[in-house]
Amino acid sequence: ASSLNLAATLPSGWVARTVGHALEQVGVQVFWYGHADPHETPLAKVRKDKTEFFMSLPSSPSTMGQATVGAPPYFVENYNIQVATHDKRMAQSLTKWVRSRDGGLPFVEALTLSYGTIPGRCVEDDPIPVYEVACNLLNPTVTSTKDIDVRVQTWIMANHDVKDASIAMVQSSYRVGTTVDMCLSALYETSTPEGEQEYNQRIRNALEGYLKDR
Repeated sequence: ASSLNLAATLPSGWVARTVGHALEQVGVQVFWYGHADPHETPLAKVRKDKTEFFMSLPSSPSTMGQATVGAPPYFVENYNIQVATHDKRMAQSLTKWVRSRDGGLPFVEALTLSYGTIPGRCVEDDPIPVYEVACNLLNPTVTSTKDIDVRVQTWIMANHDVKDASIAMVQSSYRVGTTVDMCLSALYETSTPEGEQEYNQRIRNALEGYLKDR
């Protein structure tokens, strides 16, 4: 079978394309990755080559914006590390330290994003830029968030005075999105029609509450 036929017949690819086509119908510009893409293109490459994610490409013609939709071979977890530094190259060095293609941990994609600023140590000091090392854990059973934390500590030891680094450089690390356990729990909760209705209502209420607070 061709790559296109494979993408169309895999259940995960079919579901992803169904979701993506629904977004296209309301005006969202959709880019495909993984099993939803005929060429099985990885998400990181799609972001870099096709989207506005890095602000290096022309603006989307859609007023509804852009979305990347796909189905990776494994369940992907997202984990971010915030680094405060006046030297962006330091944050970029951590990105390279953790990601696979630069000799870091297996099954890890990572990139460096500007995040904002925090106040300087003294009132008269300039704000300190904050960068985010955004990680995709492509196979969390091989490389977990705990492995990322350990790798970050080795970066601190290799590059900085330990006391200064822990206070002034690495600010926080946190998960983004769902985990395998969360998905399994959702499947269990929605195994009956009543459970599915209750679960969907709870998610709807949470979303409405979030939007009201914006």
